[in-house]
Amino acid sequence: MPGQKSSPRKTIRALVIALGVCAPLLCSQAQGIAGAASVSVAQSGVATSSTNTSSKTSSKTSSNTSSNTSTNTSSNTSPNTLIAATRGTTSTCTAAKLSAGRVKLETALHARLARLSELSSVISASAHLTPGDRSTLTADVASEEAGIGAILRQVPGDSTCGELRNAARQMIVNYRVYVVMAPQVRLTIADDDEVAIGTVISRAITRVQGEINGSSNQTGVAAARASLAAAENQAAAAGRDSAGISATVLLFTPSSYPDCWSSFLSARTSLREGLVALRAARADLRAAIAALQ
Repeated sequence: MPGQKSSPRKTIRALVIALGVCAPLLCSQAQGIAGAASVSVAQSGVATSSTNTSSKTSSKTSSNTSSNTSTNTSSNTSPNTLIAATRGTTSTCTAAKLSAGRVKLETALHARLARLSELSSVISASAHLTPGDRSTLTADVASEEAGIGAILRQVPGDSTCGELRNAARQMIVNYRVYVVMAPQVRLTIADDDEVAIGTVISRAITRVQGEINGSSNQTGVAAARASLAAAENQAAAAGRDSAGISATVLLFTPSSYPDCWSSFLSARTSLREGLVALRAARADLRAAIAALQ
């Protein structure tokens, strides 16, 4: 009966509309990840003098895009500048150099605390984070906030350039806020968003299949089935693209840098491909619904 078929169809339309609302959110997440890949490298200021390990591998992990951004956006408060500002023997570590180094280091520490606060707010506002991922990210951000805060409280008491230099190294090496923590948050949220949207699409696919099975519109059934099959293929592709990403990226720690960046960039690529597949599945579902009308 017509009255019986209208309710499921309205539900399907509502689900497709919901996909239209979710897709911009996912697109926003993808843009955030893209920005993090270059800006984080620039803000980290990791060059070489920070640690022996990063000096050996930084040239392998920096991409052409990130190297350009790093050149253009690094500021006077980058860790390399901080370390350079406090470099010198006891005789060359003047009061002026010590004071300037302390100011720059405190500025960099405050910037990292501000970034961690932003990440904490992003985590809290994310609607689709799984309980486990939310718990892990919240704990990791809190741990970095505590560590950076401890260094900040220590700096006023540092009386030599060497002590400031050691504090700057701790800030960089022990708490990779920009190049590990920030990408972990963005990638994990984007991955969980894709999984959530994929779930909505799967529900819509099931309901569209029910509409096809009960449709008396024989002309539109063949076209609807073809569109539905295409939607199923795209949804499956999106599921493969997002599979295991959050579990992988959350395994990394500050000491994983820079080796972890190949995994971060691979995850970003997979999420972008998943986004394309989800949009295609949404379009195919709309085409299936239109064919039945």
